[in-house]
Amino acid sequence: MSPNHLSVMRDVHRPQRGGKSPDALLQQWFSKGVAGLVLGAPLSFGVLGDLGLLLRVSAQLDQADALLLRWVPGVVWVGCVCVALTSRSGLRALGCMLVGNMLVWGVYGLLYMLYVAGWAASW
Repeated sequence: MSPNHLSVMRDVHRPQRGGKSPDALLQQWFSKGVAGLVLGAPLSFGVLGDLGLLLRVSAQLDQADALLLRWVPGVVWVGCVCVALTSRSGLRALGCMLVGNMLVWGVYGLLYMLYVAGWAASW
């Protein structure tokens, strides 16, 4: 056996350190990006609705709290795209975005039912 062959054998059995390589994050970038862009939009607007109901913000744009709340979807959407692009696979990105949407819109539905029933008026 040559010395070069032994070094190759040692490298095969050596565990990799750290996280994935940058090339691994670029795999399936199209499906990850589509998951973040398409499913991140309803998630960001769901967060906007949740915060609007929790903070009892008026829908009129002449108030400062309503104007500040309008910045939330953009920040959340960029975060969704970042999370989707850094996930391990396109399927995992899709799953994360779907679960996030179900949670956010489930909370919105619950808050809206409480608001309509009058239970949220005591907050």
